[in-house]
Amino acid sequence: MAELEIKGVDLTISKKRIIKDVSFKVPDRELFVLCGPSGAGKTTILKLITGEWTPESGDILLDGRSLLGTPMRKRGVILVSQGNDLFPHMTVRKNAAFGLGARHIKGKEADEIIGRFAEMCGIAQLLDRYPAELSGGQQKLAAILRALVLQPSVLLLDEPFTGLDGELSRRMRDFILDLQKENGITIVMITHSKEDAFYMGQHIGFLFDGKMELVKEVSELFEKTGNTAVDSFLGETIRTENGGFVFADKVLRKI
Repeated sequence: MAELEIKGVDLTISKKRIIKDVSFKVPDRELFVLCGPSGAGKTTILKLITGEWTPESGDILLDGRSLLGTPMRKRGVILVSQGNDLFPHMTVRKNAAFGLGARHIKGKEADEIIGRFAEMCGIAQLLDRYPAELSGGQQKLAAILRALVLQPSVLLLDEPFTGLDGELSRRMRDFILDLQKENGITIVMITHSKEDAFYMGQHIGFLFDGKMELVKEVSELFEKTGNTAVDSFLGETIRTENGGFVFADKVLRKI
């Protein structure tokens, strides 16, 4: 199992309260979307989960076990950042092998793991290329590959479609959904895009100014929520049509 729970987490930076008593639960093998405007604190939440930052109060639990005090490398949680953070001087293969090497997995064993996940990501033919030789979408896939080879309990995705054009963004969304469903990975994805949130999420948490305003299943968001901040953010662009969500007259997903 890989059930993630955030319980009453607070964080203050430079005397400013950035995260305000945030709580939510991500069920095992679910894709949970944390949605809200830029600057709401979404990336900060991910950094608290990875252990890059430590909350002043509250707890972060994986399968009921507190992660506080657990080193980042032992948490079983991997973050794919918005900028990908691929090493530019390393090929895709060596980027993927870097984390495995830190776990003393090398040689044939590492090659087999990388090859298996590269096939899954559809980039097996790109393993010997450098990041600068890849398109934006290929770089995203290489960054996801580097995370997947470590076989995390929870995969964290920070704005994974940033910088991708419409068609490529749609293909990446479908790839991540297929990846999650076929492999049963627990994923937390953050986005400021309402379209991405409703297309991807099983549950959506709405974060504004460091406060979690609402967490709902997607199927419960057909109508106004009664939460002023959330309803204002969603606006009038959402309506139902044949059991689906519509943004700008485009059906995104059937429930």
